[in-house]
Amino acid sequence: EAERSYTGTLRSMATAFQPGQQRQAEGGPAPDLRAASTERRAERDVAAAAGTVERAAIQATDATRLLSGPKAQDTRTAIQAARRSMRVASQRPKREGAQPMTSTQAQAEFADALHRAGLRPRGAPVMDGQRHRVPVEGDKRGRMSGSYVGHLDGLPAGSIQNFKTGETVTWRASSAYQGMSPEDRTRERARIEADQAARASARRQGEAAASTRAQATWNTARPASASHPYLAAKGVEAHGLRVDRRGNLVVPMRDADGQLWGVQTIRADGGKLYAKGARRAGTFALLGEMQPGQPVIIMEGFATAATMREATGLPVAAAFDAGNLADVARALRVGDPARLIVLAGDNDHGLPRRDPPLPNVGDVKAHAAAAEVGGVVLLPSFPPGSSGTDWNDFSAQHGTAAVRTLAAAALAPHGVALPLAPTPQAARQGVQQADRDAARQRPQQRAQTPSQDSATEAQRRTQGMRPRGPRM
Repeated sequence: EAERSYTGTLRSMATAFQPGQQRQAEGGPAPDLRAASTERRAERDVAAAAGTVERAAIQATDATRLLSGPKAQDTRTAIQAARRSMRVASQRPKREGAQPMTSTQAQAEFADALHRAGLRPRGAPVMDGQRHRVPVEGDKRGRMSGSYVGHLDGLPAGSIQNFKTGETVTWRASSAYQGMSPEDRTRERARIEADQAARASARRQGEAAASTRAQATWNTARPASASHPYLAAKGVEAHGLRVDRRGNLVVPMRDADGQLWGVQTIRADGGKLYAKGARRAGTFALLGEMQPGQPVIIMEGFATAATMREATGLPVAAAFDAGNLADVARALRVGDPARLIVLAGDNDHGLPRRDPPLPNVGDVKAHAAAAEVGGVVLLPSFPPGSSGTDWNDFSAQHGTAAVRTLAAAALAPHGVALPLAPTPQAARQGVQQADRDAARQRPQQRAQTPSQDSATEAQRRTQGMRPRGPRM
């Protein structure tokens, strides 16, 4: 009863005092400025009074419910809510979730994740469960400093690696892959396996062709000397490198069995280029000869590898980049399980000081490779602000003797004593041996049949009998 009384009073006050609206309905004249101000003030007072009455009505209603107890409808609502909360998950009604995505949508999301990680693939990413090497932001021509693996089964997922920044990303799609019938799934799996086999076959054919081209380049190149502008700038010997017709250094890329898979060319200004389509994972350039049980040092570039070879006398493998350290270490570990492997990577100490900071790629990759094969890590140290990153830079600042001292201290706990450092003459002997190898191969390539030799000799005689005078 009290609630109805308050509600009726509220309605009466809200509609009782409306002189402006009433005058307008009756067609009366508009009030003057003073009258209009007075009417607006009176309307505000009425609205304030109505608010007070409304709050009082709400309080009275709450008090009435508290004294009389809940209504039947409220009781039924509470019981139904309690029953719903007691249901198991399988009995609860399923809510509408995210719609499953198609393969194109999954590729689009994965491509966006690759771009954010700095990878720059050509075309749509291939999500076949295989590892693919692609360029990254800032890569020079021919470099592939990024890799990714993508899957489409169930919830699309993948992993992304940027070897230049050291960043590793695990990616998952925002929703599940669009469901398939068992027959469609079988056909899709067969299609994916066929595509994988075709790509693997094409990759092997490309690597074989690149190996043939690399062998031809290596055979026709001439031995290099320490006077080459790049070697002179680095202060190292050639260690068996060669020079092509354009004056570029040719660095062989061999696997643990000695198979030549490609070459790296180094221009006089230090620019580096890899043979197109050549295998890179697990390939290296070996400086010196490995003996069973003898320690081996794995490094990144040729110049820093040559520095360590000349300082320690130990065999050194140049893996070309930080991302290949682990692959080379695994290959050498399989060849000799008892061998001590030293990972003498670069110290990219300037990367963590950037804004935003980046991981020290050389440090991270060297420690990861050492942990995988049970090796030893040997990194150069530089003061803040120094531009040096590798052992060649360290040698330029502190001398070759300092490099040898640090290497000896790191290997002494493992019972390794450094041999005598090779002299520059010993390094040049490697060039002479390479020259002899090339000399042995050229006669085989130029071998001709007797008929060809006779034709060639006849042609020479004809040219020798040509009359003198201007050519017509």
